[in-house]
Amino acid sequence: MSVKFYVYFITFEGKGNSPVKIGYSSDPDARMADLQTANPRKLKIALTIPFDSEPEAREAEKTMQRLAGKKHKRMSGEWFTVYGSWSKFIDEAMRLYDQNQKNKKAHNQKPSASVKALKSAGVKCTLDDVFPASK
Repeated sequence: MSVKFYVYFITFEGKGNSPVKIGYSSDPDARMADLQTANPRKLKIALTIPFDSEPEAREAEKTMQRLAGKKHKRMSGEWFTVYGSWSKFIDEAMRLYDQNQKNKKAHNQKPSASVKALKSAGVKCTLDDVFPASK
C-alpha cells in the first residue's frame, strides 16, 4: 500500500520562531507552492508525516490543530504561533494523536498508523529527527 496523504508543517525559512501552518495534502510541495504565491516571505516544509488514507491524514491534522489551539496562539485559520520548542510541540501533537488511536482501538474502532509504527518505519516525526542539533 503506498502512502498518499501527508500532514505537513509549513513555516518560514530563516532563524527564530516563526508561524507554522498545519495542514494535510496528497502533495505538500504543490500546496506549499500555492501558499508561496500569496506570501512575500520564503516558505519551507519543516515536516511531513505520511498516512495511508485521506481520512487518517485529516483526523491527524485536526488532532494536531486542536493541540496547537490549546497551547499556542491560533493566528488565522491553520496558522499558529508556537511558543517554546518546536520539537516539544510536535512530540505533544504526535502523542495526542497516538493516544486518540489507542482510545479508538479500545472502543473497537479502527486506529490509524501509530507514532511508534511511523518511527519504527523510519519516518521522521519530530523536528529533532529532521534537524538534529549539531554538537
